[in-house]
Amino acid sequence: MLQSKEVPDNERSRTDFWMRDPCFVSGWSRHLGAKLQHFCMVDYGKQAVLRKSSILQILSQNCKLLKTVDLLNMYIDTSGCETMSSLVSMTLHCVEVPGGALDYMNTFMPKLQTMVLYGAVGEKVFINFPKLKKLQLKMKCLRDLEIVALRLKSYSFNLEVPEQSKVHIRY
Repeated sequence: MLQSKEVPDNERSRTDFWMRDPCFVSGWSRHLGAKLQHFCMVDYGKQAVLRKSSILQILSQNCKLLKTVDLLNMYIDTSGCETMSSLVSMTLHCVEVPGGALDYMNTFMPKLQTMVLYGAVGEKVFINFPKLKKLQLKMKCLRDLEIVALRLKSYSFNLEVPEQSKVHIRY
């Protein structure tokens, strides 16, 4: 549904513009970053999930007060992220998660309490959140999924698990 939006014929010849373009995000986030607490971005581009995004890295550098982040229809890259010590909630919807992208997110999101993954795709995901209290998963299971959340109080799982997938959840 996110990718069903068509570009009008008279605009197809224009230069590609991506809301999560690093120059664009860096530009506005430097000015708003000192006050921004809640952030949501949807990339409606049909191939958005195929283009690696450094949006988390830029937000971590420029927006130190962020409490919630919602990203929809993107290819998530977490390399180079700085500590996001105020972040308590993260929602990733229709995202590509390359191997290692979510591994050890707790190192740069130490206060994360709520994690929502809807329609995440990828190969192997290891999530270790010692302080996570709420977890929601609604997706076709990744090839290998391991979650460690020892303080988990609330969870909702709606997983389609193919035969070859391995799922391990400790809470």
